[in-house]
Amino acid sequence: MRKPPEGITLRTVSTIKETPACRHDLQRMMDLFCDYDSRRLRLYQSRGDSDRIVIQNFGRSVALQFSEVNYFNRIYHCDEKILSSLPVIGAMYQDGPFSVELIAAAGFDFEDHAAVLSASGYIPGTRYARMVKKLGSCEFDPPVSGIEIRPPLPSEHERVLDIYLRGFGAPVTNDAAAKANMRLLFTDPAIDFWVALIDQQPVAIGMLFEQQGLAYFCGGATLPEFRNHGCHQALIERRFQASLERGCTAVVSWAIAGGASHNNMVARGFETVQVDQAWQLGSVANGG
Repeated sequence: MRKPPEGITLRTVSTIKETPACRHDLQRMMDLFCDYDSRRLRLYQSRGDSDRIVIQNFGRSVALQFSEVNYFNRIYHCDEKILSSLPVIGAMYQDGPFSVELIAAAGFDFEDHAAVLSASGYIPGTRYARMVKKLGSCEFDPPVSGIEIRPPLPSEHERVLDIYLRGFGAPVTNDAAAKANMRLLFTDPAIDFWVALIDQQPVAIGMLFEQQGLAYFCGGATLPEFRNHGCHQALIERRFQASLERGCTAVVSWAIAGGASHNNMVARGFETVQVDQAWQLGSVANGG
């Protein structure tokens, strides 16, 4: 591994467990993460947001840009070939309100190219845990007392969006526009929603996206005042059941490494396939 350039401190990227099967899972899950985010942006484009959304390929890498939502400004499947496009990428994002986050392709390590990235204005960013759970012999935990889990009623869709934006903490520049886009997700047959209710009031949501036999826990949020009440765990259990009902062989997800979501999923049997570190342009991190 090359020595990092002066002034750049690299946080160690640790692979907790990695086998040939897990490497294959990592490739599939990274494809799924990219496909899901691209799918959402294409839905938003269909509503008329084409002037604010860009989906562009740089070789195998896929660049996403959305001027309304910080999270979407990222490039998936970054490998050595992306390095020659760094000036073009910088120009692409420099006039927008958000920075850009580079997400490494499976098996690629940004640390080996730290000098090139640093010279182009990139710095080490968030560390992400990539997780998988096989479903062959999945056993379900008993229901959590006092919590009801079910799909949201059409009359509750607005409440679901409020929970998502408030609980997930997604920074947006326009809540009304964000909700208008997100309403389209309820029309996508590949995306399922559930709500957790306490005293008959929705207080948390869980989302599931399925593609080619692989399920993705693609979103979840709990209102801050209802955290640590068991909603997150109850929504995980329901999505396990739904994944099996859809015929999926495994469930994948990601979380900020070492965070509460990561720890909760590991406690429920997810295997951490890899922890990788994104790189970001400038000093603005893309949370989502």
